[in-house]
Amino acid sequence: MKVFRSHQMISGFLLESPVDGLPALEHCGEALCCSRHVLRPHFHAGYEFVYITRGHAFWKVGERPVHQQMGDLFITYPRELHETDGEPGIEFHLLWIGLDLRKLGREGRRLEALLAARKPALLPQCHEMEGVLRGIAMQASGERPVRERIILQYLRTFVNLVEQRVRMSEAATPAHPGALHSHPVHRALDFMRGHLDRRVSLRELAQAATGGSVARFCERFKKEVGVAPGTHHLRLRLDEARQALRLPEARVTQVAMRFGFSSSQHFSTAFRTMYGLTPRAWQAGARTKRRG
Repeated sequence: MKVFRSHQMISGFLLESPVDGLPALEHCGEALCCSRHVLRPHFHAGYEFVYITRGHAFWKVGERPVHQQMGDLFITYPRELHETDGEPGIEFHLLWIGLDLRKLGREGRRLEALLAARKPALLPQCHEMEGVLRGIAMQASGERPVRERIILQYLRTFVNLVEQRVRMSEAATPAHPGALHSHPVHRALDFMRGHLDRRVSLRELAQAATGGSVARFCERFKKEVGVAPGTHHLRLRLDEARQALRLPEARVTQVAMRFGFSSSQHFSTAFRTMYGLTPRAWQAGARTKRRG
């Protein structure tokens, strides 16, 4: 295991060829990166899938920029050169795995063919993948009974989730999902990230973005980001609230108020709709993982 701790990397680890009996899993890792983290140009033999649990990151694939936000899955292809883009950002947290899809049987080969045909660089808002990637990292980082069998199940689940998301993105046909957003949309996104303590109106967002028509702003935002402005801002608030719940002293009601929800019930309903479980259930699970 390679442990990260430096002026650019607050904490993290990398496991290379982590499980002898699973050659499909080439590497996996987790890292909390500083805002000025620099990753030099490099490539991998297989596919790499990078998920952001908090913050956002700017990448460059060849000469093409990619802006990854919380909940997004960034994909690089075999021997595809990629690096950080050097844009100023914020502290961000990553989970990632490297896969040889051909060694994952029928599901892996099917996903490889789909990726080769569609070439997505970014799959937005893949929140269901965080738990799977955390499970892989946890199992791979220690000698646990039947871990090969468990990791293989996780990998097959992950591959099927990626296939599902690629097919969903085909149906939604978002405009340029892997590209940096236009300046007006960037301004709106920055405004959202600066106001996670409350719900912001569409008029406020349109004013921050262009100062023009609310309807035109909403149309442009949805075309570039793939969801409506209000939906995206809610996701940002819920993502930050979820991170806040990791703290041992965190209380659900206090977190709800901190991120602008009118009540703990309102917060719980939105949280469950997004993540499939209540804030208290998610918090209990996070604490159990820390003890494990």
